[in-house]
Amino acid sequence: MTSGGRTLGAVLSGGRSTRFGSDKALAELGGVTLLDRAVRTLREVCDEVVVVSSRPEHDGAGRVRIPDLRAGAGPLAGLESALRHAERTGAGRVVALACDLPDVDQDLVRRLLDTLGEHRAVALERVGKPGFEPLCAVYRTACAHEAVRLLDSGVRGAHRLLEAVDGGVMPSPGPVPTNVNTTADLHAVKREPGVMTGRRVSRGAGSASDEGDPTVVCVVGKKKSGKTTTVVGLVSELASRGYEVMTVKHGHGFDLDREGTDSWRHRHQGKASRVALVGPEGFAVVGGWGREDDRREPSLETLVARHLGDADIVVAEGFKASGAPRIEVFRTEAHPEPLYGTDVGGAEDAYLAVLTDDRTLEAACPVLDVSDPDRFTELADLVEALHRRRSPSGGG
Repeated sequence: MTSGGRTLGAVLSGGRSTRFGSDKALAELGGVTLLDRAVRTLREVCDEVVVVSSRPEHDGAGRVRIPDLRAGAGPLAGLESALRHAERTGAGRVVALACDLPDVDQDLVRRLLDTLGEHRAVALERVGKPGFEPLCAVYRTACAHEAVRLLDSGVRGAHRLLEAVDGGVMPSPGPVPTNVNTTADLHAVKREPGVMTGRRVSRGAGSASDEGDPTVVCVVGKKKSGKTTTVVGLVSELASRGYEVMTVKHGHGFDLDREGTDSWRHRHQGKASRVALVGPEGFAVVGGWGREDDRREPSLETLVARHLGDADIVVAEGFKASGAPRIEVFRTEAHPEPLYGTDVGGAEDAYLAVLTDDRTLEAACPVLDVSDPDRFTELADLVEALHRRRSPSGGG
């Protein structure tokens, strides 16, 4: 066991596993559930190991389960429960490990404990925002008070605790582990035992543009719902993970073709059907949809194929009539009901998520808090999982 006081190991397994399609904690890898793999890893290093979950099915031989003090309140609530248990049992620090990180082994946990030093907490580095994995980390038990304060103020993201206590980040000694969020992720681990697939951080061979069409996702919602804010936040997060992201916005009355300009003369006096404006700063294309007797707005799929085919991911604002997977933004202050469940143009199984302030809304997809600062990270996780499923090689 470790020196320097008692160490509590806490396996966090209380998530909804929405993207996995079933309880991923009980999914097997090499004949052992992800939950038991994590428990075994921590037992080699910690003085006591508990499973933090409000699910009775996570009970089992050799497991000690403690319930979430705030069931359904997200991963930060799981950390709070573990830290509070450490206070009650006299442990000085907590090793937090999500059950969906199967490639984290005892040596990596020992490195985290050795790196803790004078820090209040330390987490393993991770590619993309926030730059570390808060559920592969060590926290001093005194961090419990900060976790309570954050949760009481409405914060749910686990990474906010490490930031609040000015924690350290430990560089990964090997391939950076990524979470098993989907069955495809689990199969990737099975194909390459001991090696997780890590998030792609640059384009090149194997990117979606080399292997097939871009992954297209629509952000839909009624007027004044916050679609543009959502698109900007989602695109920024995806771009930070190394994806080539492009966008398309549906609207009316665009003023891109001003009378008297050279490009206007090319098009309207010279009768060019399409005009490209090119310069050192970038380019733009102005044109009509076709001949004057057949001017019809093309489908989103056609637009992407013609103009955005070299993207990894395309995020479209609007286009709710398309068949592309969708994220709805719904605010009760703007409209009385969402598109979800009432929109005949979009089947409910086409929804990746609903972003809303309606705490009573129930859906077959994840329902995220529209004011949660971590919402763009969660949305990007969903889009990234979709992209991986679509890519012939398994994605990013």
